[in-house]
Amino acid sequence: MRQYRLKIGNNKIRNEDISLVSMASALHDIGKIAIPEEILNKPGRLTAEEFQIMKGHSMAGAEILMDLPIDRNEPLLKTAYEICRWHHERYDGSGYPDGLKGDAIPLSAQVVALADVYDALTSERCYKSAYSHDTAIRMIFDQLNRYGLGDSEHMLHQQSYEQQHFRFLSDKTEEIFFNCTFEPAALSFNKYGVEKLNIDNDEFHPLEIKKLLKYVTRDTLNQFAKKVREATPARPDFQIDVPITIKKENHWFRCTGHVVWTNGNRKRSAGIIGLLKNIDEKYMPAAIRNETVIRPFLDSLSDCKCTKGPTEYCSINSTEDRCENCISAKCMSSKGSLTKLKFIDKCIYHVRATYVEVDGIPYSLEIIDKITEETLLGGHGKEDVIKYITAHNRRLYEDILTGAYNRRYYEEQLRDMCHVSAVAMLDMDDFKAVNDTYGHPVGDLALKQIFSAIKNSVRKTDLVIRLGGDEFLVVFRDIPFHVLQKKLGTIKSCVEKTVLPDYPQLRFFISIGGTYGPGKTSDLMNAADKLLYQAKREKAGVRMERFEKKPEM
Repeated sequence: MRQYRLKIGNNKIRNEDISLVSMASALHDIGKIAIPEEILNKPGRLTAEEFQIMKGHSMAGAEILMDLPIDRNEPLLKTAYEICRWHHERYDGSGYPDGLKGDAIPLSAQVVALADVYDALTSERCYKSAYSHDTAIRMIFDQLNRYGLGDSEHMLHQQSYEQQHFRFLSDKTEEIFFNCTFEPAALSFNKYGVEKLNIDNDEFHPLEIKKLLKYVTRDTLNQFAKKVREATPARPDFQIDVPITIKKENHWFRCTGHVVWTNGNRKRSAGIIGLLKNIDEKYMPAAIRNETVIRPFLDSLSDCKCTKGPTEYCSINSTEDRCENCISAKCMSSKGSLTKLKFIDKCIYHVRATYVEVDGIPYSLEIIDKITEETLLGGHGKEDVIKYITAHNRRLYEDILTGAYNRRYYEEQLRDMCHVSAVAMLDMDDFKAVNDTYGHPVGDLALKQIFSAIKNSVRKTDLVIRLGGDEFLVVFRDIPFHVLQKKLGTIKSCVEKTVLPDYPQLRFFISIGGTYGPGKTSDLMNAADKLLYQAKREKAGVRMERFEKKPEM
């Protein structure tokens, strides 16, 4: 009903009054709690005596509000009282309980009375069927004319005409139009938009965040809201590219919006009208583009031609098949070039990645050469090269105590990686007592066993990093939410079953904070760290949540 109550405008209503009436209108029928249940729920028309009792609900509600221990000059209470007591008054004085007439009826009560009548007409009752919108409006017009309120009819007709005019034009085009009003709060789409976006309804409340989050992220909503706040009456137009989820697939749209100000209020915007245009071609990951688009460009890259042997293959890298040290992702971020050696079984591959643009579209291009005995320099064989590089990487990135990846590996290789599925922060409970009681050699032995328990609980594609002390980080790739939940439970169980043969009396306990993305590793880690210490405070063992990126301040 609160959505109906301001379907028409009124110059007597100030912007600051609208929210007040909206909140207070929720209490308009509170007095019905004083009506006997057999009358209130009677499956049929009321008798004259029953109707007389029913009419008492307006005064009963007003008395309930006046008995509240609240200052009677409180604006919300005053408005609620006006609505509750007088929303059944009629402009010609035929209403109840006080028979008020014309403008003697408070404006708040008039607005809710109109909404209440519309709601009653368009809703099914045990004694009548629901009227259509057009029929209900016509019936209301007839009554307004009897009251001598012809201007109201003109105003409603004018608004109805404008709405139909906009809807006709927007429905005849294959573009997505939307209209968002702030007072009352409503977001609507044209017919094409409803079909294209696969939404349930063409109009819903924009503050229904859960409903909106089916289509856009909180971060997107915050960016959109920022654009609206930055608009001014002199510069009301804005543009922003936004990702929208349609049938569980992400698509990119360019939103061109126009913030609307009413003539009487240039300080506060009244709403937004806008257009959404699909621009998937600009943002589509390179891996799913047609390779023929970039093939002519490959032939022109002279530095991509192998001089010592045939190029094994070239690929356009995707985030769904990313290796641990993804230089393609780094190239996309830096718009530069990188190189690395990749080991697959006993073969060595030289990988070169470079950032390129074709027709303004960004790509990460990888050229991969298989290194053979003939391509190795200095007379060293393949085995020697593999041993040397493997040993170098181990010294650089391996924790010397446990064999896990170390903090340096996280900082240099993982921290800025995007599209990570999930991370978990792990910290032993009261582990300091082990070192203090049994000494650091026993503590070191325990950490080795604990790392083995963690490593054996996760998949080969997951990464375990010892950040320092008894704190570990696990980075998960392409893992479903329900599988992550089971994995964290398995890790906890395996760690707590760890036994040191020479110290069977020792028992280990662990707290885990898990964050499910996707997202950037460092962002997920920070969120998981907070959940970890929440789990410690609550002695919950494991705390896990879906990641929600906080808006930038």
